[in-house]
Amino acid sequence: VAYLGSGSLPNEALSSVVVSVSVPGLSASELARRLRLDDACVFSRIEDDLVRMDMRTITDGQVPAVASAIGRVAR
Repeated sequence: VAYLGSGSLPNEALSSVVVSVSVPGLSASELARRLRLDDACVFSRIEDDLVRMDMRTITDGQVPAVASAIGRVAR
């Protein structure tokens, strides 16, 4: 479940799929920072010490770019 908005609508729930990413030796905050600064500019959230990406915000055409970004920043 993903939640829409903030402030006045934080409890509006939508069904979604979330992908969690971690890289040995990198903190979740460092991984998220590297993804934001990558050429693909991938934004995520951190929850339970994992980088989480809500797939409802990523189009099918963007999946290869996100996967490549993860590979680049994990090196």
